[in-house]
Amino acid sequence: MVDESEIKFKGYKIFCFNGVPKIVQVDFDHFTNHKRNLYDVEWNYLPVSIHYSTVQNNIVNKPENLGKMLNLAKILFKNIPHVRVEFYSIHNKNNFGELTFTHGAGYENFEPKEFSLQMESCLELPKVKI
Repeated sequence: MVDESEIKFKGYKIFCFNGVPKIVQVDFDHFTNHKRNLYDVEWNYLPVSIHYSTVQNNIVNKPENLGKMLNLAKILFKNIPHVRVEFYSIHNKNNFGELTFTHGAGYENFEPKEFSLQMESCLELPKVKI
């Protein structure tokens, strides 16, 4: 088992809509009592949860290289209707983690439900002529 206190990096999962980053997810206490905080791109805590509890009084420090992560997401995913891209910040360098097109396999919901509607309104699917 890994002692999480020994882990020197965090994963930042950025939800993008047509290349526009909207929210950043940070997971913590993976190995004990998994929790998850969400922030807007200005690093304001959002009182929203997805599947795991959120902890308002456990504010994760804004990574120094957040701006670079957000810019990379904008450039790389500008033509994708929705993607969650994960970066790991290791010694203030951005390292690509993964792309996710359906968070939680589509089964994890935002709470409160109104936030789901807000995120849904960000989704613009391409127009297809039939």
